[in-house]
Amino acid sequence: MDDLRIYKLREAGNEAIREYLTQKSISTGMSQIDKVLDGGVEAGNFYLWLGAAKDGKSTTLRCLGLALAQNFPVLYVNFEQLARNVFAKLYQQAYGISLREEVHKDLNNSFANVLKLPDRSFYIAFWTDDLETKRFNTEICAKLLKSIEWMREQDKDKRTPVIIMENLSDIYNERANGQDNMTNVVTQTAQDIKNFCIKHEVSIFLAHHTNKLTPGQQRPSLDDVRDSKRVCDLAHSIFTAFKRQEVDKKTGMVTRETRHLAYLAGRGSGDYQEWSVHVKGLTMELL
Repeated sequence: MDDLRIYKLREAGNEAIREYLTQKSISTGMSQIDKVLDGGVEAGNFYLWLGAAKDGKSTTLRCLGLALAQNFPVLYVNFEQLARNVFAKLYQQAYGISLREEVHKDLNNSFANVLKLPDRSFYIAFWTDDLETKRFNTEICAKLLKSIEWMREQDKDKRTPVIIMENLSDIYNERANGQDNMTNVVTQTAQDIKNFCIKHEVSIFLAHHTNKLTPGQQRPSLDDVRDSKRVCDLAHSIFTAFKRQEVDKKTGMVTRETRHLAYLAGRGSGDYQEWSVHVKGLTMELL
């Protein structure tokens, strides 16, 4: 059969080499992350990007996406809020002002500020606003594929974009293997996303929620992942954004708060690694 690809061991080796020759690691634009990932992002995988509410998950993802988009097309997909509000977050991050307020206060300045934003291949999906149901189902897969094909046509080198997708919890499938308990639902949804990456040779940074650090906890762990820890087994590599607080022992008041990003585990190189995060506008520095 023409579609049955089966190779004897040595032939399989030759085929694997041919396929590797067509694939190149995609630089994230951030040397520390590229180093952990042995050169960059590999097509056919999803990379888990964890974080608790208000701990910097989305901020660091936006910075990562814009750094990546300096040299490679990126599609940013958010299922949690309206697309205009997703852009407004970027606008506020860049200029420190609310886009909604600025539009009504000084429309000309709003347009002028938009023109000052980096001219990069960073695309925001507005089609999420039109979805009737938000599950990782055939409708979303079809929209993603159509977006990928359109972006390939826009790209002079016809490259498949890297997808940044928020959040896993917003697109849980209803059932998994006939069971509707949370662990099965979350695991099956993550498995469907992984299968999508493999089938279509696409890379996805997938955001997911964790719990905040407990008092006295100095660094996050995979035990902090919400709903199902089995999703971690499906990811290529796992990163997490978090805040660490210093508390005055006498008053119990927070005296200092610092932002961090960590590589927790996965098929990247080395063990746990951690960086201090410094965000300035739409750029992020890891120290």
